[in-house]
Amino acid sequence: MARFETAIAFGLWPIVVVGGVGAVALGMQRGVEPATILFAVNLGTLAVVLVAEQALPHRRDWGALTDRQTLSTSGTGSCRTR
Repeated sequence: MARFETAIAFGLWPIVVVGGVGAVALGMQRGVEPATILFAVNLGTLAVVLVAEQALPHRRDWGALTDRQTLSTSGTGSCRTR
């Protein structure tokens, strides 16, 4: 199991970067609005990071969904963006 976790941890970043660049290139070829492409890539990256943090946290007692500070920061960030 340790080898599998290590492979995922080291392979995740290149996969996210290549996937994001590929999504941008594909969207640009199809004539999609650049802001829409970048928004979708940002949401996808955020989702991958959130799932990866849940699956392979740096420390087992940490978790983005169990940490109360995450909720506070998310709420503050969403209020300040307007």
